[in-house]
Amino acid sequence: MCSYRPLEEGFEVILKLQYFTREEAEAWLEDFQRSSRVTLRKEQTFPNTKNKVRHNSYRVNMRCQHNTRNAAYTKKNTNCPAGLYLVVKKLSFSQNRRSRSKDGHIQEGLLTHVTIKHNHNHPLDSAEILKQRSVSKETVEKLEKLFQSGHSPCSALNTLKYDLQEELGDSYVDASADRSICPDFSFCYRLYNSIFKKTYVAASGDSVIQDLQERLVVYNNEQRETCGLMELTADGQIVVAFCTPLMKRIHRLARHSGEIVVIDSSGYCGKNSRAFLLLTHSAAGGLPLGVIVTKSESQNSIATGLNLLKTLLPGDAFYGRGELGPNVFMTNDCKALRQALQNLFPQTTPLLSVFHVLHAMWRWLWDGHHEVPVEDRQWLLDIFKKLVCARSPVELKTTYHQALLDPVVLKNQQYRDHLTAVFAQRRDWATCLCTGLSTWCETTNNFVENTVRILKDSIFYRLKTHTIIQLVDLICTRLEGYYTKRLLGVASGRPVRCEFQPDGVDPDRIVQEDESIYTVTTKTGGIYLVNISLGMCTCPAGSSGALCKHQHAVTQAFKLQEGHHHLPVTSFMPNKSLYEMATGIQEEVLTTSPPASEDSGAEEASVQSELDAEHVESRLRSMFDDLMDKFKKDKTFQAPLESFLSSFEKIHTDSNLISALSTFGKMESATSQNIQPTDDAHFESPLEDEQSITSGPPPKRAKSQQWE
Repeated sequence: MCSYRPLEEGFEVILKLQYFTREEAEAWLEDFQRSSRVTLRKEQTFPNTKNKVRHNSYRVNMRCQHNTRNAAYTKKNTNCPAGLYLVVKKLSFSQNRRSRSKDGHIQEGLLTHVTIKHNHNHPLDSAEILKQRSVSKETVEKLEKLFQSGHSPCSALNTLKYDLQEELGDSYVDASADRSICPDFSFCYRLYNSIFKKTYVAASGDSVIQDLQERLVVYNNEQRETCGLMELTADGQIVVAFCTPLMKRIHRLARHSGEIVVIDSSGYCGKNSRAFLLLTHSAAGGLPLGVIVTKSESQNSIATGLNLLKTLLPGDAFYGRGELGPNVFMTNDCKALRQALQNLFPQTTPLLSVFHVLHAMWRWLWDGHHEVPVEDRQWLLDIFKKLVCARSPVELKTTYHQALLDPVVLKNQQYRDHLTAVFAQRRDWATCLCTGLSTWCETTNNFVENTVRILKDSIFYRLKTHTIIQLVDLICTRLEGYYTKRLLGVASGRPVRCEFQPDGVDPDRIVQEDESIYTVTTKTGGIYLVNISLGMCTCPAGSSGALCKHQHAVTQAFKLQEGHHHLPVTSFMPNKSLYEMATGIQEEVLTTSPPASEDSGAEEASVQSELDAEHVESRLRSMFDDLMDKFKKDKTFQAPLESFLSSFEKIHTDSNLISALSTFGKMESATSQNIQPTDDAHFESPLEDEQSITSGPPPKRAKSQQWE
């Protein structure tokens, strides 16, 4: 650093750097913008021409992107005076003639001269500014790789956001506001068009088969064993089966895999694709034993998928039972799936999952085509729930006959007919009729609910935007990593949690109707019914069984334990088994959680202890006491505090408040074109009340700021 000069707002600094080429200087400039969160645009370039040969190897003048010089007013333009001037000097010229400059820095090899004017008139960390940054090269490379894997612009952006959530954890909220890290959809679409020179069209026909075959060959080579197979059925349907190394270890180590296996496909319906997930129970919740991806739900396709999966299973699959399969398969009411299982594993007992039966009744009742009055739906669901929870055959039969005579049932003939049809299948779902299996079935419902909801939210998120190629890519690249992280977290006593930001939900407007039913009223006036025991909500996301912010708001407001928050494992054998499942290494691990004083890194941020919360609360009270004391002793604090309170009262959403708190004390002082650090969609700049900005080029800079 050659000189440093403080300015009225900011500073000016001159640097001499040891870079010799234009490429090196541009790489430094990119690193500078990334680390400082400053976005610069070229203001003036100095290329070599036939008529004029420059004495510098490279030179460029940069301006802040918030000095746009547009003729029309834009919110982006603040006439920011900040800039950067970069020049790479020549050390030698033609005929090996060296530079005769008397600048000692050039002789020392410091050929790159940089002048930085860091006097921005806007904050650098506010959400409004961050969303206007240029997308970084690293982000572009990630998107290009996803495009090459068969993703559309929409699914690539969703996948990128998921990866950021897994990588950054609690820091994702801040990173998602930065466009250089998390771009907008329009950029993804333009990037796709610039690469492929055409609008996105999903692959079809032979190209799909070829892409899948190539992807599976690469995946199997990476795993050094056969973990994925594909086959075409007689009617030309594509079927893909997976049993990853992690799944094979779960087969061998998870005792429950030989007892009950749940096959779930509810909600996993994409663009002509469906994923069947085989799950078993563990101390870490539901764990996968295999995945089947098909393009149809025909019995032929499902049977082909199960046969493919059977060839991938290890010899000690299902905890040593092998080709016999588990004792019980629990499925939804899919006749093709149940028949295929009966043919392939004749010694197992097929049952309908109570979880899926209750969800199916919920969806049937809330379907407007069945003309069930809104005020009767919950009562009719409770009647059916009593049937499902019957503890003996006598109680089941008595409850059914009482239901048929119920006045509400009598006036809803469609429901009465549907109840009769479902009751006729009672041997498939009534646990009281399954001798010796009732305990297993009752235990299974919890982990099925937990796993299905977690997967819908974390793995097969927004599956309707994914084709079969994209779905296979998700399984190959992300499914195993997600469960490895989950197993290691539970084994070490730090379970991974799924957090929600319930923006728009007022906890004071949540009303408990009965033991499991809650009415949630949002700030915009929307009313949603939440059944916490079923994990269902009448919102679009919750009606399919996925987690939603309304369910999360209920659990937080009434201090309920969410099903997907699993307790840490404390015994040695579960710890060792979970660690071996995750890593494949037979090694002893810690039998207890690390002490509180040990630095546990970013993972502990998601399970912050009550002691940390009390510490933050104590510091917050101390800060307000200090401000109050200064206000009483020194009246010069009155005007700034009034300004602070006025700004605080203008913030109406939690996300805006989080953004303001995160940037407090970090923003640069601004001139009259100040910008409020908020991500409000209705952001208004104070410049709107001023006159239009004069168009045309800015005045020429002083000669002292230019180089020959």
